[in-house]
Amino acid sequence: QDIGKLIRYFELHDEAWTESGGQRIVKTIDPSFPHDDQYARGRTLIGHGIDLFSPGTPAFLMGAEFLEDTDFGSDAPSEPEARLDWNKPSTYSNYMQAFKDMIALRTSHPALRSTAGYQINHLNDSDDILGMHRWNVNGDVLLVVIGLNNSDKFNYHIGFPQAGVWREVFNSQASVYGGTGLGNGGMITTTSIIKDGYANSAFITVPKMSVIVFQWSPEDVNLDGTSDLYDMALFQRCVAGGSDCSVDADFDNDSNVDADDWAYVGPRVLGPGQ
Repeated sequence: QDIGKLIRYFELHDEAWTESGGQRIVKTIDPSFPHDDQYARGRTLIGHGIDLFSPGTPAFLMGAEFLEDTDFGSDAPSEPEARLDWNKPSTYSNYMQAFKDMIALRTSHPALRSTAGYQINHLNDSDDILGMHRWNVNGDVLLVVIGLNNSDKFNYHIGFPQAGVWREVFNSQASVYGGTGLGNGGMITTTSIIKDGYANSAFITVPKMSVIVFQWSPEDVNLDGTSDLYDMALFQRCVAGGSDCSVDADFDNDSNVDADDWAYVGPRVLGPGQ
């Protein structure tokens, strides 16, 4: 089966169709008006995040991006109550921003293409935490961590597919999205401890009801959270064998720091073709 042809969704019209006993998922999670408690917000972002960051084509019901609670079907409210509430994009602008950022990441990152590689590399039923490795043939690598628990997990041990620096490029519980603000400070660095079948791992924070995306960023050689010319300068000193090279610049893991490593890291800092 071609997984790239799958349509993935957390909620569509049939689920919100009143005649079949359905309703908007936010009402199922939080029955009390206005259906926007921490569980409605957190769990729906998990559902849509899994769809957006998994192989296949994601879909979602109109209004889901701003916590719409109006149902569908002949038993749903009549006009004008059946219309989408266009005040909600402002009311829930932080939630909507999370949607925008997930979609932007999905459409911009090569490792999230519908047919890009994937593997469920971590599954913990006791703590309700899932890890999904996404990658492509050009060396772009992501780790998606799903926290299904209703409590925060600290110093949580999970395997990472590559050694080095991983940026926290999305966290659904970030304060900018109206979340708790708990996270990993924007990046983590792995250690050489075997976990989940990988030679490298890290101890991370997994906020309750969260979707976290880590991006492997070996080009950030000075660990300042950005990939820029300062990283290139340090990398060049490493290639030249400079005594002040204090980082691991062997990005292709062939035990040599050379032009092949530049071929990997150069386009990621300077852009394609550089």
